[in-house]
Amino acid sequence: MSKNSDVLIFRDYDDFFGLIAKTGEATAIPGGVAFRCDAPFASIRYETYRLFDFIDLEFFKLLPHANIDFRYELGSNHFEIGYVTEGAFRLVTENYGDSVICPAHLYIAPPSGSQGRITYYKDRRLGTLSFIAHRTGREVARDVLGENGCLLWTEAVMDGKGGRHGLYPLTTPPPDIINSLVHAANCNYPHRVRRLFFENVFREILLSLIARELPDDETSSGMNSFDAERIKSVPATLMTRLDSPPSIAELARELSINATKLQRGFKKIFGKSIYAYHRDTCLERAAIMLLDTDKSIFEIAMDAGYSGSGNFCNAFKKRYGASPGRYRQKGAACKRRLAPCGGS
Repeated sequence: MSKNSDVLIFRDYDDFFGLIAKTGEATAIPGGVAFRCDAPFASIRYETYRLFDFIDLEFFKLLPHANIDFRYELGSNHFEIGYVTEGAFRLVTENYGDSVICPAHLYIAPPSGSQGRITYYKDRRLGTLSFIAHRTGREVARDVLGENGCLLWTEAVMDGKGGRHGLYPLTTPPPDIINSLVHAANCNYPHRVRRLFFENVFREILLSLIARELPDDETSSGMNSFDAERIKSVPATLMTRLDSPPSIAELARELSINATKLQRGFKKIFGKSIYAYHRDTCLERAAIMLLDTDKSIFEIAMDAGYSGSGNFCNAFKKRYGASPGRYRQKGAACKRRLAPCGGS
């Protein structure tokens, strides 16, 4: 470890976590391990559970007291799906570029053998939930979903030449994946059943990722890969225009695609109509803000694209079975099993 101005630079991942291990304290919990570290450079809390006997599910919370920077080099067998619940970090990957992974972003580890850097930001709390295995994605899919799952995973994430398809980085997860991750992050089940619950969550996420990335059958759908890629950009477009969402006709003109083909293609890819999917995405975003921010319900309604809190509350209760206020109260009671970073 060295210090450059206000940046702590570690040689690599092992250097960083080796120092944490020396200064922290681990405690056994049913099905896993809880760890806490209050060092001069950072306060850290995490819990880890072993799933399927080869996947580690890690809930990680960090409050750096300086910018922290370290290099990573993934081994030949590395699989990781992560989700940011709070804060942000910088991920630089050779051959893939520079990304800032923010709250409600899903990230999938770069291909095995990739190298790069990770930066954690001073005084900015970071919370992540990660599924990690020292195996390839194909092996993980095979051992969790069976041989057919392995074949589907290969088809979903590999192109015809054997290279990566479009999975890294995935920063705009669909509502079904967000919903599974929010449930995992706020699980209040007894310890003895948590492992089963987390394993089911991982299966759902893996299946959803595969379904999202499988190439389309052009003959049956009448949609070529170029049309499919344009249609996949629609959710992100709608989220950047919450104040004045475009109509179907406007979207079709912007994408240079027939409106009927746009609607049919969207439903084939995402399983819902355009605006039903967009509504669910906005409500998922609101659910996360209720749990992870102190914003008022009115502010969250505005951030989720609603013109008033009345319409928002009605839609939220229909989706989640509880009012936004009640949902926040229930979440506050169960979402923090570990003390906040820097707390007692």
